[in-house]
Amino acid sequence: MAESTLPPAQAPPEAGAQPAQEGRPAREGPPAREGRPAREGRPARGWLLRRRAFGLLVLGQTTSTFGDFLFIVAFPFLVLSGRSGVAGLGLALTLLGVARLVGTPLGGVLADRWHPRFTMIGADVARACVLLWLAATFAAGSPSLPQLCVVATALGLLEGLFLPAYRAITPTILPPADLARGNSVGEAFNVGAAIAGQLVAGAALTAFGAPTLLAIDITSFAVSALTLLALTGRTAGKPVPQPAPEPVSEPAGSAGTFRTFLLSSRLLMVILLMTAMVSITAAGLFAVGLPVMAKQRFAAPAEVYGVLLFGIAVGRLAGSLAAGTLATARWRGYKTLVLLAVHGALLVALPSLHSLGLLLPALALLGFADGTLLVIVLTVVQQLAPGEIRGRVMAAMTFVQTGSFPISVALAGLAISQWGVNRTFLVGGVGVLLMALLGAGQRVVRDA
Repeated sequence: MAESTLPPAQAPPEAGAQPAQEGRPAREGPPAREGRPAREGRPARGWLLRRRAFGLLVLGQTTSTFGDFLFIVAFPFLVLSGRSGVAGLGLALTLLGVARLVGTPLGGVLADRWHPRFTMIGADVARACVLLWLAATFAAGSPSLPQLCVVATALGLLEGLFLPAYRAITPTILPPADLARGNSVGEAFNVGAAIAGQLVAGAALTAFGAPTLLAIDITSFAVSALTLLALTGRTAGKPVPQPAPEPVSEPAGSAGTFRTFLLSSRLLMVILLMTAMVSITAAGLFAVGLPVMAKQRFAAPAEVYGVLLFGIAVGRLAGSLAAGTLATARWRGYKTLVLLAVHGALLVALPSLHSLGLLLPALALLGFADGTLLVIVLTVVQQLAPGEIRGRVMAAMTFVQTGSFPISVALAGLAISQWGVNRTFLVGGVGVLLMALLGAGQRVVRDA
């Protein structure tokens, strides 16, 4: 059995208490404010990836993300290569999205009942089996639309099971003082793998064909499952007590059930509301508004759109890396509000930026704000949630994010058809700014 990355559990001191010296009683400090993180310990020195458990987790998930993005490119062509057509592709992708939403709450329940690690292993093995069946079907001939719909539904459901467990596992292998850095490193590697997958997927599909990309994705799931199996020791069982106090003060008894905690934690409710509203307001602008803007302004819209997406991705990578420092507890709520205001201001400004030389750095900065915000909010929610219901709390956050996207896309398409793309970006940016003002009016957000 490998040694745990966590020190032995010990009783947490009162929030704000001063350590006792020999022969002197401990002095009590001021009580922690509601919704404000308790003081964290010092981050461990050295590179986090040298820690065996965390390094294995990052290796497996980076490999899996790279394979996923190869599949994202290959799957539409698998559908279109048969007789299903565009309507069949739309149906398959719709089923995938709906199944992912259905699987997300169940994934949170399983992560809490078993362990995030076991839930992730089961989802990885099952996804590899589904893709093996698809590869065998493709080798025997062109898959039918019902077969492709079964594959899409199964993969969506299994992804929904996987995501809450993935977001809940890092606090079980890193102490609270290193959680922000760990989320930063993990997200940065995932973004880098996504960029690499997108860059090579087209050429790989042309050179080797869809079956080869399927084989790579199957292998990536196998690597992910094997690295998770290698996480032996204390992380293999139920979540263990953290050596530091729970980072957020909440009403007594809030850890009893998920519903009780959800209704009693004002900070979590505000975070979920703000996440939903920002996602609905802004997410569709990138999926619908940005390509429309590129088409209206540039002679080569597809190439420009690709460059703009690459700029956002690079900015998001930089933001993920910077978040390891920015996501520390000091002034974390204020940093979040500033980044949200920057996000909204950039959306308002985009319609007035007509050249690629101005649009590209603006979108890169927007990606930076997005990447940093994701790590900060993820860290806050991970530290806020009691360990025994952390999977369900992360499932709620994941459900809000993924469920808001189709609503945002539909609203963006409707708004652009009625008002035009420039006014739609302006309204979306104002909506994000309003969410920043709403957060600024909440003490639990400012003190988060």
